[in-house]
Amino acid sequence: MNEKLLQIASDILGISVDDIQENSKPIPEIDAFFCWNPIRGGLQMIINDAEEKLVMGSSFSYDKILTFFNEGKRN
Repeated sequence: MNEKLLQIASDILGISVDDIQENSKPIPEIDAFFCWNPIRGGLQMIINDAEEKLVMGSSFSYDKILTFFNEGKRN
C-alpha cells in the first residue's frame, strides 16, 4: 500500500500507519486493501488505488463489505 493510502487509512481508522500495515491485507482482484482497527468495535475499510473507500463498523463481515464495495457502495 502506498504512503498516501496508508495515511488516509490511518486518519480514518484512528490508528498509526504502523498499525495499518499490521492490520491490513491486499485484495489484488480489485487493486485494493482491506484495513481494520483491531479494537473491539473498531472501524474497518476497503480502499483502492483511486482512493475510493468504504468504511463500516466491525459488525459487518469482510465478505459483506467486499460485496458492498463491488456493488459500487462508497462513503
